[in-house]
Amino acid sequence: MVAAVGQPDTHAGELPVAFAVLRPGAKACTEALMEYARERIPERAAVPVRIEIMPALPLTAVGKVSKPDLRLRAIEHVIQAALAEHGMSDTHVKARLCPERGTVADISGPVVSRQVAMALVARYPVIPAWQEQ
Repeated sequence: MVAAVGQPDTHAGELPVAFAVLRPGAKACTEALMEYARERIPERAAVPVRIEIMPALPLTAVGKVSKPDLRLRAIEHVIQAALAEHGMSDTHVKARLCPERGTVADISGPVVSRQVAMALVARYPVIPAWQEQ
């Protein structure tokens, strides 16, 4: 089973990312799945930039795939990667939906990283919120 959502991107706004659950006993790597997607998806812009293999997809109370949960996971991944790229591997992000504010990215880490981390996260379509450790 596979589900796709938009992952935030500072240049394009959003890029597709896929989350896959393999059948019991099946083996595949993300590189093989990416190649399969590139060969079979005719529109280049629709090809996922990343495929993540998961043990199970998050489900709603009625058993449908919870795409909001997958979007939060995609947001966390892309922001965490951006933080690490800027030497802030010890700074962490947890995305959440806030009914009053929208998507919030809670950031925690060394206080010396606060200003740079908040500015970096502000480049994405989320509301950055610093969390004291």
